[in-house]
Amino acid sequence: MELTRWQVDALFLLAEEAAPLECCGFISRDTIIPIVNVNDEPGLFRMEPTAQLQAMLYHEPIAVYHSHVSDHAVPSPMDRRYTVDGLFYLIVSLSDDLVNVFSDWQLIGSYGRHAS
Repeated sequence: MELTRWQVDALFLLAEEAAPLECCGFISRDTIIPIVNVNDEPGLFRMEPTAQLQAMLYHEPIAVYHSHVSDHAVPSPMDRRYTVDGLFYLIVSLSDDLVNVFSDWQLIGSYGRHAS
């Protein structure tokens, strides 16, 4: 899975807007689908169930994304516990300025923040 520059920029913007909470959602072949994080604890996310189901049914997601506001762009034990087979996982780290892409929790790509 490869990301375009606009996707990387959009993911950083979504992460910044959600901070200090995590942002979350899906990426389909042609769009980013933000989903409301209903967990109000920093460092955790849980997608709003109805929006999550609708996105999975109607947008054919290829990846799940979420942010780490003050942690590195590596999966936490909680991240590893809640996975959906067949999807890529993206972690947007505001502290690292990285978007890391994982397949079966193996790093397959890394994208830095665009220098302004």
